[in-house]
Amino acid sequence: RYGDLRLRNSRYKADERPIDETCTCHTCANFSRAYLHHLDRCGEMLGPMLTTIHNLHYYLNLMQEVRDALDAGRFGEFQKQFAADRARGI
Repeated sequence: RYGDLRLRNSRYKADERPIDETCTCHTCANFSRAYLHHLDRCGEMLGPMLTTIHNLHYYLNLMQEVRDALDAGRFGEFQKQFAADRARGI
C-alpha cells in the first residue's frame, strides 16, 4: 500500500497481481502489474493513464483518512502510523 513500485523493472514482467491488492480503483480491478510493465516498456500512453487513475484513487482515499483522523481527534496517531507504514513499505 505504501511505497514505490517501479513498474519498468523486469521483476514485474510476469507479476499478475494488481498494483495494490487492497485497492478498489479501476486499474487495480482490471489490470496486472505485468500488463502495466508491458505498456510502460512499449511506450504506450495507456500505461501512464492507468497509473494516474490508481494514484488519484490512492490520494483521494488518503485524504479521506486524514479528514476522518482529524474529525476523530487522532491525527497525531494517524501521522505516526502512516510514517511507520511508509518506512516499512507496506
